[in-house]
Amino acid sequence: MKYKFLPALATALAAVAVSHGAYAMEVGTIDELKTCLDWNNDEGVCTLTDNVTITESIQVSKEVELDLNGNKLALTGNSELLVYYGNMNITGEGEINSEESNYAPFYVWGSTNSSATNFSTLTIGKDVMVKTGDEGWGIVVPNNSGHAYGVVVNIDGTIDAGYGMTINGIVQDVADNAPTFNIGDTATILSKGHAIYAAGYGHWNIGAASIAGKEGVGLKAGTFAFNDTNINVDGEYNKPDGWGNGIHDSGATIQIESHDGYADNVEITINGGTYVSQNGHVIYEYKAAEDTQNAVRNIEINGGTFTAGEEKDVFQVSENFTVEKFIEGGEFSTLPPVAYIKEGKEIYDVSPDGPYFVEDDVEAEYPETIYLEVGESYDFGGDGIVSKYATLGIDNREVLEGEELAVTATGTGEAIVNINYHDYITPTDTNVTVKAYELDVKVEKLDENSELVETEDEELEDYALEQIKKYLDGEETEEKIYFYESAEEIKEYLVNGGQLEVVIDTEPYDLDDEEVRTYLEETFDGHFEDGDGVAGAYYAGIEFIIRTGNDGLVWVGSVAEMSDEVQVEFEIDDKYLEVPEGYERKFYVIRHHYNADTDEDEFTRIPAELNGNKLTFGSDKFSAFVIVYQDVEEETGEVAPNTGRFTASSNEGGAVSMNTGSFIAKKVVAMILAFVGFRMLAISLARAKRERNL
Repeated sequence: MKYKFLPALATALAAVAVSHGAYAMEVGTIDELKTCLDWNNDEGVCTLTDNVTITESIQVSKEVELDLNGNKLALTGNSELLVYYGNMNITGEGEINSEESNYAPFYVWGSTNSSATNFSTLTIGKDVMVKTGDEGWGIVVPNNSGHAYGVVVNIDGTIDAGYGMTINGIVQDVADNAPTFNIGDTATILSKGHAIYAAGYGHWNIGAASIAGKEGVGLKAGTFAFNDTNINVDGEYNKPDGWGNGIHDSGATIQIESHDGYADNVEITINGGTYVSQNGHVIYEYKAAEDTQNAVRNIEINGGTFTAGEEKDVFQVSENFTVEKFIEGGEFSTLPPVAYIKEGKEIYDVSPDGPYFVEDDVEAEYPETIYLEVGESYDFGGDGIVSKYATLGIDNREVLEGEELAVTATGTGEAIVNINYHDYITPTDTNVTVKAYELDVKVEKLDENSELVETEDEELEDYALEQIKKYLDGEETEEKIYFYESAEEIKEYLVNGGQLEVVIDTEPYDLDDEEVRTYLEETFDGHFEDGDGVAGAYYAGIEFIIRTGNDGLVWVGSVAEMSDEVQVEFEIDDKYLEVPEGYERKFYVIRHHYNADTDEDEFTRIPAELNGNKLTFGSDKFSAFVIVYQDVEEETGEVAPNTGRFTASSNEGGAVSMNTGSFIAKKVVAMILAFVGFRMLAISLARAKRERNL
């Protein structure tokens, strides 16, 4: 036999008298275990160092911890652990096995004193397995002269037994300090009979434990609180008769026997969890005799899933079952009686065959009109309220296809969705208009005669489509994209056959106009280089438009800036292609862009490539551009003096001229650009062009 001091008392070696619980002892034999558990000794922790077999009963009448320490404690014959006026805590990983015993491994005795609390306490730790034979009970609370005050049983581990736990039926004291079972979230109870048989009166607090076996909870008295508990019963269904010394099997999850010989006063509260009977009823109440008083005083069901066996109702009760209005919420495999439903709650079904839900009486609210892109789906039940207990009817299946409560747009047009609630639904039917549209983008450009010409800019197409989709879905687009129409208005245009297009709009300024020349001279002054000649000026922008009927175009948005460059093309007058002999002509564009973030004008010189009479360059900002050129002597590389600046005689010598039929309005737009910024330009441009046919 080896003793060791607990760490907290290591400095008190000289103490002669110590309180119970002061010492720890290593236990490897039955005799050592008996000594350690003896109430006359001071050991507070008994740690098994080997498997131990008990051949006789041991009484525990002190506060003690039994640490299994990875070992097995076996009980044989008539042996048992009797907790009487003590506190026994089983810890450590290990097993207490009574398969060879004639009785339960644990008997927890209560007091006859009606004021006793915590008289006897047993705790089964989360790593402890309690195992019995097919006919054995895991834990028994017997009667002590008809009483059992002050018993507390805490279960956090596993009980694998013929029967789980029970209170003797003679214990009928309806009191706060009646036997109390606390079955924790980590507990598991596996049984071949009833996992719980509450014959006597007690309090059962059951957390998210897992209970499985042939029978579930059988009871004749007591209070029961189930909190996210999971009970799954697979025993055969039987119609039980009343029994004064036990309870017959029924295959029910929770079986209530109303019997005049017991304490009754049954109260049940269920707060979530799963309750399944594979062959029988979930809650089954019956009377031991025809004139028996009903044992159930109150039931509260606040949530959970309740599934009965095939062709079995969730609730099966006797004729004098009078409890009503006790269901606050939950899911039920069969229709609960309306009398059980609390005020303000309703029953909803997913299909005529269930399951049935009890929830708040809330009517689903939908917008009057829902827009769907072709291929896009809308789930009417996705909001998680009343709508999920309904079916849908669609009046135009060429436009929409429906599956349960979701519809998918299959073509463009308009359809009406009828949300049809089932028999137990309070809200009236609801009709919702769904408008389906095709969202596609192609990129085009405007030539100087205002004619649309299709291009092949796939990157710009992808970019535009992404931004439009974000906008239509209510997401944020990039900061420098402005929309002049609401998402709903754009969708309406598309529903009515409008085609979304992205236009690279390049339009020339009329350099023969004195006001235009003055504006350009003042705006770009200081941004020319020596030798620059002016070959033209353009506005360039990227516009989102919708082509409506009769070739009408509706401007719906503009791009001020992009993260990537887009290739822009300007046309050069042939007279600027005539290069003096011995010189090479290089072209540039000077971009004027208003930066809304800094509230400043930006000027950028960009090299351009000439192909024929087409000048091409890349730009990620869109505003006003002046085309300039320099003549570089081939032998010396020197730049020739310019001959094409803005002067009163600028047209002399073929220096600067453009087609006179271009947009005079562009000069006004450019001025707006310079002084109030691109956003105002974009808005003004949209208003001006909105109803214009090109």
